[in-house]
Amino acid sequence: MKKKMAFMMSMLLLLGMFSACSDDEEVLGWVSFNIIHEYGGESLEFETEEPLVFQLIYSLRGNPILSQDLKKGDLIADQNLFTIYREDGEKVGQPQLDRIDFSAFETAVGPYVFSYKWSTQDGDAKLEPGNYYTQFSIMYNTNVGGSGHMERKDYKVNFKIK
Repeated sequence: MKKKMAFMMSMLLLLGMFSACSDDEEVLGWVSFNIIHEYGGESLEFETEEPLVFQLIYSLRGNPILSQDLKKGDLIADQNLFTIYREDGEKVGQPQLDRIDFSAFETAVGPYVFSYKWSTQDGDAKLEPGNYYTQFSIMYNTNVGGSGHMERKDYKVNFKIK
């Protein structure tokens, strides 16, 4: 229940940010990425053994073509999606793509949420105390149903395990 409530609160916040745009601005599509605690709350610091959740959010007008593996359609991710590296660049592990969770809010702008819970209990690599990062790129369509303009966005997010 806590998980669903935290998820709903984060989505309401995102919808509020989107609706705060003036009528003169036409926002066709945007993408955001964050790392949250298992029960909600964005953070860049986590406890050892605490599951962390990667969350990629795609919001747009229209009905996008989406694939759960994010390899085709209106949102495409590179092969490093949600991969974790130590601060020295050594690769710790990649997510199990069949465990990426997809959900959608039925509004005029989505949002569509792809999330992955990194957890040793589910077979992911253990994260010892230290500094880490995740780095990946995505391509997303900013005008679904229109001319189909793809934008590229690069992410590198540093985080710490205590």
